[in-house]
Amino acid sequence: MRLRRKKNLDSLLSEAGDAVIDKEIREKNSSVPVRDYIDFNALFGRSAPVWLDVGCGKGVFSVELAKRHKEAVLVAVERIGNVMVEGALRAVRENISNLRFLCAGAEYLPRFFPPCSVERIFLNFSTPFPKPSNENRRLTYPPFCKIYLSILKEGGTVELKTDDADFFEYSADSLLSVGFCVTERSTDFCSEDNIETEHEKMYRSEGKKILRLLAVKKEPIMTLLDRLKENSDEKLKIFNARLTPSVASERILGVRSPVVKALAKEFYGSGEASLFLSQTPHFYLEENNLHGCLLCNIKDLDAALAMTEEFLPFIDNWATNDITAMGMKIFSRNTSAVRASVERWLKSDKAYTVRFGIVCLLSYFLGEAFEESDLNLLASLNVKNEYYVDMAAAWYISVALVKKYDVAVKTLEKGIFDVWVHNKAISKALESFRIDLDKKNYLRTLKR
Repeated sequence: MRLRRKKNLDSLLSEAGDAVIDKEIREKNSSVPVRDYIDFNALFGRSAPVWLDVGCGKGVFSVELAKRHKEAVLVAVERIGNVMVEGALRAVRENISNLRFLCAGAEYLPRFFPPCSVERIFLNFSTPFPKPSNENRRLTYPPFCKIYLSILKEGGTVELKTDDADFFEYSADSLLSVGFCVTERSTDFCSEDNIETEHEKMYRSEGKKILRLLAVKKEPIMTLLDRLKENSDEKLKIFNARLTPSVASERILGVRSPVVKALAKEFYGSGEASLFLSQTPHFYLEENNLHGCLLCNIKDLDAALAMTEEFLPFIDNWATNDITAMGMKIFSRNTSAVRASVERWLKSDKAYTVRFGIVCLLSYFLGEAFEESDLNLLASLNVKNEYYVDMAAAWYISVALVKKYDVAVKTLEKGIFDVWVHNKAISKALESFRIDLDKKNYLRTLKR
Protein backbone atom coordinates (compact mmCIF):
# COMPACT_ATOMS: atom_id res chain seq x y z
CA MET A 1 0.00 0.00 0.00
CA ARG A 2 1.46 3.37 -0.98
CA LEU A 3 1.98 5.66 1.99
CA ARG A 4 3.40 9.15 2.49
CA ARG A 5 6.41 7.99 4.42
CA LYS A 6 8.57 9.77 6.92
CA LYS A 7 12.20 9.74 5.88
CA ASN A 8 12.96 7.59 8.88
CA LEU A 9 9.81 5.45 8.81
CA ASP A 10 11.67 2.28 7.84
CA SER A 11 14.09 2.65 10.71
CA LEU A 12 11.23 3.40 13.13
CA LEU A 13 9.37 0.29 11.94
CA SER A 14 12.53 -1.70 12.43
CA GLU A 15 12.82 -0.28 15.96
CA ALA A 16 9.23 -1.32 16.64
CA GLY A 17 10.19 -4.87 15.70
CA ASP A 18 7.61 -7.56 16.50
CA ALA A 19 5.06 -4.97 17.63
CA VAL A 20 4.26 -4.44 13.93
CA ILE A 21 2.70 -7.26 11.91
CA ASP A 22 4.66 -7.59 8.69
CA LYS A 23 2.02 -8.19 6.02
CA GLU A 24 2.29 -7.31 2.34
CA ILE A 25 -0.69 -5.42 0.92
CA ARG A 26 -1.30 -5.57 -2.81
CA GLU A 27 -2.94 -2.84 -4.82
CA LYS A 28 -6.70 -2.44 -4.53
CA ASN A 29 -7.21 -3.30 -8.18
CA SER A 30 -5.62 -6.72 -7.85
CA SER A 31 -7.95 -9.26 -9.43
CA VAL A 32 -6.79 -11.99 -7.03
CA PRO A 33 -8.34 -11.98 -3.55
CA VAL A 34 -5.18 -12.72 -1.58
CA ARG A 35 -5.64 -14.44 1.79
CA ASP A 36 -2.79 -14.12 4.26
CA TYR A 37 -4.54 -14.91 7.52
CA ILE A 38 -2.88 -13.97 10.79
CA ASP A 39 -2.01 -16.94 13.01
CA PHE A 40 -3.01 -15.44 16.36
CA ASN A 41 -1.66 -18.33 18.43
CA ALA A 42 1.74 -18.05 16.79
CA LEU A 43 1.71 -14.25 16.91
CA PHE A 44 0.93 -13.96 20.61
CA GLY A 45 2.16 -17.33 21.82
CA ARG A 46 -1.22 -18.26 23.30
CA SER A 47 -4.89 -18.73 22.57
CA ALA A 48 -7.02 -15.77 23.62
CA PRO A 49 -10.02 -13.67 22.48
CA VAL A 50 -9.07 -11.45 19.53
CA TRP A 51 -9.99 -7.77 19.69
CA LEU A 52 -9.54 -5.23 16.93
CA ASP A 53 -9.07 -1.44 17.12
CA VAL A 54 -9.78 -0.09 13.62
CA GLY A 55 -8.44 3.37 12.77
CA CYS A 56 -6.25 3.36 15.88
CA GLY A 57 -4.31 6.53 14.99
CA LYS A 58 -1.32 6.93 17.31
CA GLY A 59 -2.53 3.99 19.38
CA VAL A 60 -3.29 5.80 22.66
CA PHE A 61 -6.58 3.96 23.11
CA SER A 62 -5.10 0.64 21.90
CA VAL A 63 -2.20 0.74 24.35
CA GLU A 64 -4.42 1.50 27.32
CA LEU A 65 -6.99 -1.12 26.29
CA ALA A 66 -4.29 -3.79 26.00
CA LYS A 67 -2.86 -2.86 29.41
CA ARG A 68 -6.26 -3.14 31.08
CA HIS A 69 -7.30 -6.40 29.42
CA LYS A 70 -4.49 -8.95 29.56
CA GLU A 71 -7.05 -11.70 28.96
CA ALA A 72 -7.40 -10.62 25.33
CA VAL A 73 -5.01 -10.05 22.42
CA LEU A 74 -5.44 -6.83 20.47
CA VAL A 75 -4.59 -5.90 16.89
CA ALA A 76 -4.56 -2.14 16.26
CA VAL A 77 -5.18 -1.25 12.59
CA GLU A 78 -4.22 2.04 10.97
CA ARG A 79 -3.81 2.78 7.26
CA ILE A 80 -1.14 5.50 7.71
CA GLY A 81 2.20 4.03 8.74
CA ASN A 82 3.60 7.37 9.87
CA VAL A 83 0.87 7.56 12.50
CA MET A 84 0.67 3.89 13.46
CA VAL A 85 4.38 3.57 14.22
CA GLU A 86 4.10 5.92 17.20
CA GLY A 87 1.75 3.51 18.95
CA ALA A 88 3.94 0.54 18.07
CA LEU A 89 7.01 2.21 19.58
CA ARG A 90 5.09 3.00 22.76
CA ALA A 91 3.99 -0.64 23.00
CA VAL A 92 7.66 -1.65 22.76
CA ARG A 93 8.75 0.88 25.39
CA GLU A 94 6.06 -0.27 27.81
CA ASN A 95 6.64 -3.97 27.02
CA ILE A 96 2.99 -4.68 26.13
CA SER A 97 2.95 -8.27 24.92
CA ASN A 98 -0.74 -8.61 23.98
CA LEU A 99 -0.80 -5.80 21.38
CA ARG A 100 0.30 -5.71 17.74
CA PHE A 101 -0.08 -3.07 15.04
CA LEU A 102 -1.11 -3.66 11.41
CA CYS A 103 -0.74 -1.05 8.67
CA ALA A 104 -3.85 -1.51 6.52
CA GLY A 105 -7.15 0.06 5.56
CA ALA A 106 -10.45 -1.47 6.64
CA GLU A 107 -10.99 -2.87 3.14
CA TYR A 108 -8.06 -5.26 3.65
CA LEU A 109 -9.28 -6.84 6.88
CA PRO A 110 -10.77 -9.97 5.20
CA ARG A 111 -7.31 -10.75 3.82
CA PHE A 112 -5.79 -11.00 7.29
CA PHE A 113 -8.64 -11.98 9.62
CA PRO A 114 -10.46 -15.26 8.94
CA PRO A 115 -14.28 -15.28 8.98
CA CYS A 116 -15.74 -15.45 12.48
CA SER A 117 -12.38 -14.98 14.25
CA VAL A 118 -12.75 -11.64 16.10
CA GLU A 119 -14.76 -11.02 19.29
CA ARG A 120 -14.72 -7.22 19.63
CA ILE A 121 -14.12 -4.35 17.21
CA PHE A 122 -13.53 -0.80 18.49
CA LEU A 123 -14.12 2.35 16.44
CA ASN A 124 -12.85 5.11 18.67
CA PHE A 125 -13.50 8.66 17.45
CA SER A 126 -13.18 7.78 13.78
CA THR A 127 -12.90 10.68 11.36
CA PRO A 128 -16.53 11.45 10.36
CA PHE A 129 -15.78 12.68 6.81
CA PRO A 130 -19.01 14.73 6.65
CA LYS A 131 -18.95 15.47 2.90
CA PRO A 132 -21.16 13.02 0.93
CA SER A 133 -18.36 12.64 -1.61
CA ASN A 134 -16.18 11.17 1.13
CA GLU A 135 -18.72 8.63 2.40
CA ASN A 136 -16.56 5.71 1.25
CA ARG A 137 -13.82 6.87 3.64
CA ARG A 138 -15.98 6.57 6.74
CA LEU A 139 -15.13 3.52 8.84
CA THR A 140 -18.85 2.78 9.13
CA TYR A 141 -19.42 2.90 5.38
CA PRO A 142 -21.79 -0.07 4.77
CA PRO A 143 -19.22 -2.15 2.81
CA PHE A 144 -16.87 -1.82 5.80
CA CYS A 145 -19.68 -2.80 8.17
CA LYS A 146 -20.21 -5.92 6.06
CA ILE A 147 -16.54 -6.74 6.54
CA TYR A 148 -16.85 -6.34 10.32
CA LEU A 149 -19.85 -8.65 10.23
CA SER A 150 -17.92 -11.29 8.32
CA ILE A 151 -14.86 -11.41 10.60
CA LEU A 152 -16.77 -11.23 13.91
CA LYS A 153 -17.82 -14.33 15.78
CA GLU A 154 -21.49 -14.86 16.55
CA GLY A 155 -22.31 -12.52 19.41
CA GLY A 156 -19.28 -10.37 18.57
CA THR A 157 -19.59 -6.61 18.96
CA VAL A 158 -18.74 -3.31 17.32
CA GLU A 159 -18.22 -0.57 19.92
CA LEU A 160 -18.19 2.97 18.62
CA LYS A 161 -17.56 6.32 20.31
CA THR A 162 -17.78 9.72 18.65
CA ASP A 163 -18.60 13.36 19.34
CA ASP A 164 -20.26 13.83 15.94
CA ALA A 165 -24.06 13.38 16.07
CA ASP A 166 -24.47 13.01 12.29
CA PHE A 167 -21.75 10.38 12.12
CA PHE A 168 -23.32 8.61 15.09
CA GLU A 169 -26.71 8.29 13.37
CA TYR A 170 -25.10 7.36 10.07
CA SER A 171 -23.10 4.62 11.78
CA ALA A 172 -26.14 3.21 13.55
CA ASP A 173 -28.05 3.07 10.26
CA SER A 174 -25.13 1.45 8.43
CA LEU A 175 -24.65 -1.26 11.04
CA LEU A 176 -28.36 -2.02 11.10
CA SER A 177 -28.53 -2.15 7.30
CA VAL A 178 -26.02 -5.01 7.05
CA GLY A 179 -27.55 -7.14 9.79
CA PHE A 180 -26.16 -5.95 13.12
CA CYS A 181 -28.43 -5.48 16.11
CA VAL A 182 -27.78 -2.15 17.87
CA THR A 183 -28.31 -3.00 21.53
CA GLU A 184 -27.01 0.16 23.23
CA ARG A 185 -27.20 3.83 22.27
CA SER A 186 -25.88 6.52 24.60
CA THR A 187 -26.03 10.23 23.78
CA ASP A 188 -24.08 11.25 26.88
CA PHE A 189 -21.73 8.40 27.60
CA CYS A 190 -20.01 8.10 30.94
CA SER A 191 -18.48 5.01 32.51
CA GLU A 192 -15.91 4.19 35.17
CA ASP A 193 -14.29 1.74 32.76
CA ASN A 194 -14.07 4.30 29.98
CA ILE A 195 -10.66 4.87 28.39
CA GLU A 196 -10.48 8.60 27.84
CA THR A 197 -8.09 9.67 25.10
CA GLU A 198 -6.77 13.17 24.47
CA HIS A 199 -9.45 13.72 21.84
CA GLU A 200 -12.20 12.70 24.22
CA LYS A 201 -10.84 14.95 26.99
CA MET A 202 -10.72 17.85 24.55
CA TYR A 203 -14.29 17.26 23.37
CA ARG A 204 -15.58 17.07 26.93
CA SER A 205 -13.74 20.28 27.85
CA GLU A 206 -15.54 21.97 24.95
CA GLY A 207 -18.87 20.87 26.40
CA LYS A 208 -19.51 18.25 23.75
CA LYS A 209 -21.39 15.09 24.64
CA ILE A 210 -19.80 11.74 23.92
CA LEU A 211 -21.96 9.39 21.89
CA ARG A 212 -21.58 5.62 22.09
CA LEU A 213 -23.28 2.65 20.50
CA LEU A 214 -22.89 -1.09 20.79
CA ALA A 215 -23.81 -3.34 17.84
CA VAL A 216 -23.99 -7.12 18.11
CA LYS A 217 -23.67 -9.75 15.42
CA LYS A 218 -26.86 -11.78 15.79
CA GLU A 219 -26.81 -15.53 15.37
CA PRO A 220 -28.87 -16.41 12.29
CA ILE A 221 -31.72 -18.82 12.81
CA MET A 222 -30.77 -20.74 9.69
CA THR A 223 -27.70 -20.26 7.50
CA LEU A 224 -27.89 -19.92 3.74
CA LEU A 225 -26.20 -23.29 3.42
CA ASP A 226 -28.94 -24.76 5.63
CA ARG A 227 -31.54 -23.27 3.30
CA LEU A 228 -29.82 -24.80 0.28
CA LYS A 229 -29.61 -28.22 1.93
CA GLU A 230 -33.28 -27.94 2.89
CA ASN A 231 -34.13 -27.73 -0.83
CA SER A 232 -31.80 -30.48 -2.08
CA ASP A 233 -33.12 -33.28 -4.29
CA GLU A 234 -31.27 -36.58 -4.71
CA LYS A 235 -32.49 -37.23 -8.28
CA LEU A 236 -31.51 -33.72 -9.35
CA LYS A 237 -28.14 -34.20 -7.68
CA ILE A 238 -27.45 -37.24 -9.86
CA PHE A 239 -28.65 -35.39 -12.96
CA ASN A 240 -26.53 -32.29 -12.23
CA ALA A 241 -23.47 -34.46 -11.54
CA ARG A 242 -23.70 -35.71 -15.14
CA LEU A 243 -24.05 -32.15 -16.46
CA THR A 244 -21.10 -30.75 -14.50
CA PRO A 245 -18.35 -33.38 -14.66
CA SER A 246 -15.73 -30.88 -13.48
CA VAL A 247 -17.40 -30.85 -10.03
CA ALA A 248 -17.12 -33.91 -7.76
CA SER A 249 -20.51 -35.45 -6.99
CA GLU A 250 -20.05 -34.99 -3.24
CA ARG A 251 -19.93 -31.23 -3.90
CA ILE A 252 -23.40 -31.20 -5.48
CA LEU A 253 -26.59 -30.82 -3.40
CA GLY A 254 -29.16 -30.92 -6.19
CA VAL A 255 -30.95 -27.57 -5.79
CA ARG A 256 -32.96 -26.11 -8.66
CA SER A 257 -31.79 -22.81 -10.11
CA PRO A 258 -35.11 -20.98 -9.47
CA VAL A 259 -34.74 -21.83 -5.76
CA VAL A 260 -31.17 -20.50 -5.72
CA LYS A 261 -32.25 -17.28 -7.45
CA ALA A 262 -35.16 -16.83 -5.03
CA LEU A 263 -32.83 -17.24 -2.03
CA ALA A 264 -30.46 -14.66 -3.50
CA LYS A 265 -33.29 -12.19 -3.95
CA GLU A 266 -34.63 -12.85 -0.43
CA PHE A 267 -31.29 -12.45 1.36
CA TYR A 268 -29.54 -9.83 -0.78
CA GLY A 269 -28.39 -6.89 1.36
CA SER A 270 -28.69 -8.82 4.63
CA GLY A 271 -25.91 -9.43 7.11
CA GLU A 272 -25.98 -13.13 6.41
CA ALA A 273 -25.56 -12.53 2.68
CA SER A 274 -22.56 -10.30 3.41
CA LEU A 275 -21.05 -13.00 5.59
CA PHE A 276 -21.73 -15.65 2.93
CA LEU A 277 -20.06 -13.56 0.21
CA SER A 278 -16.93 -13.22 2.33
CA GLN A 279 -16.52 -16.98 2.82
CA THR A 280 -15.00 -18.03 -0.47
CA PRO A 281 -14.09 -20.60 -1.54
CA HIS A 282 -17.41 -22.37 -1.08
CA PHE A 283 -17.62 -26.17 -1.03
CA TYR A 284 -20.89 -26.90 -2.82
CA LEU A 285 -21.74 -26.13 -6.44
CA GLU A 286 -25.02 -24.55 -5.33
CA GLU A 287 -23.18 -22.30 -2.85
CA ASN A 288 -21.15 -20.94 -5.75
CA ASN A 289 -24.33 -20.55 -7.80
CA LEU A 290 -25.92 -18.65 -4.91
CA HIS A 291 -22.83 -16.45 -4.64
CA GLY A 292 -23.15 -15.63 -8.33
CA CYS A 293 -26.87 -14.89 -8.02
CA LEU A 294 -26.22 -12.55 -5.08
CA LEU A 295 -23.75 -10.66 -7.27
CA CYS A 296 -26.45 -10.39 -9.92
CA ASN A 297 -28.56 -8.37 -7.49
CA ILE A 298 -25.93 -5.67 -6.95
CA LYS A 299 -27.16 -2.31 -8.20
CA ASP A 300 -23.88 -0.37 -8.03
CA LEU A 301 -21.68 -0.97 -11.07
CA ASP A 302 -18.32 -0.42 -9.37
CA ALA A 303 -19.26 -2.78 -6.55
CA ALA A 304 -20.56 -5.38 -9.01
CA LEU A 305 -17.35 -5.31 -11.05
CA ALA A 306 -15.11 -5.44 -7.97
CA MET A 307 -16.95 -8.36 -6.39
CA THR A 308 -17.09 -10.18 -9.73
CA GLU A 309 -13.31 -9.85 -10.04
CA GLU A 310 -12.92 -11.34 -6.57
CA PHE A 311 -15.23 -14.25 -7.39
CA LEU A 312 -13.87 -15.21 -10.83
CA PRO A 313 -10.85 -17.20 -9.52
CA PHE A 314 -13.27 -19.47 -7.61
CA ILE A 315 -15.51 -20.38 -10.57
CA ASP A 316 -14.73 -23.97 -11.55
CA ASN A 317 -17.71 -25.04 -13.65
CA TRP A 318 -19.92 -23.85 -16.50
CA ALA A 319 -23.13 -23.77 -14.41
CA THR A 320 -21.82 -21.24 -11.88
CA ASN A 321 -20.14 -19.32 -14.67
CA ASP A 322 -23.26 -18.96 -16.81
CA ILE A 323 -25.83 -18.31 -14.08
CA THR A 324 -23.63 -15.42 -12.93
CA ALA A 325 -22.56 -14.03 -16.30
CA MET A 326 -26.07 -14.09 -17.77
CA GLY A 327 -27.74 -12.56 -14.71
CA MET A 328 -25.73 -9.33 -14.30
CA LYS A 329 -28.47 -6.84 -15.14
CA ILE A 330 -26.24 -3.96 -14.10
CA PHE A 331 -23.88 -4.95 -16.96
CA SER A 332 -26.67 -4.75 -19.54
CA ARG A 333 -27.37 -1.13 -18.54
CA ASN A 334 -23.71 -0.08 -18.58
CA THR A 335 -22.16 -1.84 -21.56
CA SER A 336 -19.72 0.98 -22.35
CA ALA A 337 -18.30 0.90 -18.84
CA VAL A 338 -18.20 -2.90 -18.73
CA ARG A 339 -16.58 -3.49 -22.13
CA ALA A 340 -12.99 -3.02 -20.93
CA SER A 341 -13.48 -5.64 -18.20
CA VAL A 342 -15.04 -8.11 -20.64
CA GLU A 343 -12.17 -7.70 -23.09
CA ARG A 344 -9.66 -8.20 -20.28
CA TRP A 345 -11.43 -11.40 -19.16
CA LEU A 346 -11.25 -12.70 -22.72
CA LYS A 347 -7.46 -12.25 -22.63
CA SER A 348 -7.10 -14.31 -19.45
CA ASP A 349 -5.31 -17.66 -19.34
CA LYS A 350 -7.95 -19.03 -16.95
CA ALA A 351 -10.59 -21.11 -18.74
CA TYR A 352 -13.64 -20.02 -16.76
CA THR A 353 -12.61 -16.37 -16.70
CA VAL A 354 -12.48 -16.54 -20.50
CA ARG A 355 -15.83 -18.32 -20.65
CA PHE A 356 -17.27 -15.66 -18.33
CA GLY A 357 -16.12 -12.99 -20.77
CA ILE A 358 -17.62 -14.85 -23.74
CA VAL A 359 -20.99 -15.33 -22.04
CA CYS A 360 -21.05 -11.64 -21.08
CA LEU A 361 -20.25 -10.75 -24.68
CA LEU A 362 -23.11 -12.97 -25.83
CA SER A 363 -25.57 -11.66 -23.23
CA TYR A 364 -24.95 -7.91 -23.41
CA PHE A 365 -23.06 -7.07 -26.61
CA LEU A 366 -25.06 -8.58 -29.44
CA GLY A 367 -27.52 -5.68 -29.53
CA GLU A 368 -26.78 -1.97 -29.76
CA ALA A 369 -23.43 -2.48 -28.03
CA PHE A 370 -22.21 -4.87 -30.76
CA GLU A 371 -18.93 -4.09 -32.52
CA GLU A 372 -17.70 -5.97 -35.58
CA SER A 373 -14.36 -6.53 -33.90
CA ASP A 374 -16.05 -8.57 -31.14
CA LEU A 375 -15.97 -11.68 -33.32
CA ASN A 376 -12.25 -11.24 -33.87
CA LEU A 377 -11.71 -11.31 -30.09
CA LEU A 378 -12.85 -14.93 -30.04
CA ALA A 379 -10.27 -15.88 -32.66
CA SER A 380 -7.33 -14.79 -30.51
CA LEU A 381 -8.10 -16.37 -27.12
CA ASN A 382 -5.18 -17.46 -24.93
CA VAL A 383 -7.07 -20.60 -23.87
CA LYS A 384 -7.16 -23.18 -26.67
CA ASN A 385 -8.64 -26.67 -26.93
CA GLU A 386 -10.61 -26.28 -23.70
CA TYR A 387 -14.07 -27.75 -24.19
CA TYR A 388 -16.07 -25.26 -22.13
CA VAL A 389 -14.29 -22.30 -23.70
CA ASP A 390 -14.59 -23.65 -27.24
CA MET A 391 -18.27 -24.50 -26.70
CA ALA A 392 -18.97 -20.98 -25.40
CA ALA A 393 -17.20 -19.48 -28.42
CA ALA A 394 -19.27 -21.64 -30.79
CA TRP A 395 -22.40 -20.68 -28.89
CA TYR A 396 -21.59 -16.98 -29.28
CA ILE A 397 -20.91 -17.28 -33.02
CA SER A 398 -24.14 -19.21 -33.58
CA VAL A 399 -26.17 -16.50 -31.83
CA ALA A 400 -24.25 -13.84 -33.76
CA LEU A 401 -25.38 -15.62 -36.94
CA VAL A 402 -28.95 -15.07 -35.77
CA LYS A 403 -28.60 -11.45 -34.69
CA LYS A 404 -25.73 -10.13 -36.84
CA TYR A 405 -25.70 -12.55 -39.76
CA ASP A 406 -23.90 -10.42 -42.35
CA VAL A 407 -20.96 -9.69 -40.07
CA ALA A 408 -20.78 -13.16 -38.52
CA VAL A 409 -20.89 -15.04 -41.82
CA LYS A 410 -17.96 -12.96 -43.12
CA THR A 411 -15.81 -14.13 -40.21
CA LEU A 412 -16.70 -17.74 -41.03
CA GLU A 413 -15.81 -17.15 -44.66
CA LYS A 414 -12.37 -15.91 -43.56
CA GLY A 415 -11.82 -19.07 -41.51
CA ILE A 416 -10.37 -17.22 -38.52
CA PHE A 417 -11.65 -19.68 -35.89
CA ASP A 418 -10.26 -23.06 -34.91
CA VAL A 419 -11.81 -25.86 -36.97
CA TRP A 420 -13.79 -27.39 -34.11
CA VAL A 421 -15.24 -24.02 -33.01
CA HIS A 422 -15.99 -23.11 -36.64
CA ASN A 423 -17.90 -26.30 -37.37
CA LYS A 424 -19.68 -26.43 -34.00
CA ALA A 425 -20.91 -22.85 -34.47
CA ILE A 426 -22.37 -23.76 -37.86
CA SER A 427 -23.99 -26.91 -36.45
CA LYS A 428 -25.64 -24.93 -33.67
CA ALA A 429 -26.80 -22.28 -36.15
CA LEU A 430 -28.36 -24.99 -38.34
CA GLU A 431 -30.46 -26.04 -35.33
CA SER A 432 -31.90 -22.53 -34.94
CA PHE A 433 -35.46 -21.74 -36.07
CA ARG A 434 -34.44 -18.08 -36.42
CA ILE A 435 -32.24 -18.62 -39.48
CA ASP A 436 -33.97 -19.16 -42.82
CA LEU A 437 -33.35 -22.14 -45.10
CA ASP A 438 -31.31 -20.28 -47.74
CA LYS A 439 -28.86 -19.04 -45.12
CA LYS A 440 -28.63 -22.52 -43.59
CA ASN A 441 -27.86 -24.02 -46.98
CA TYR A 442 -25.05 -21.53 -47.46
CA LEU A 443 -23.68 -22.16 -43.97
CA ARG A 444 -23.42 -25.88 -44.80
CA THR A 445 -21.02 -25.00 -47.62
CA LEU A 446 -18.72 -23.25 -45.14
CA LYS A 447 -18.02 -26.35 -43.04
CA ARG A 448 -14.33 -27.26 -42.90
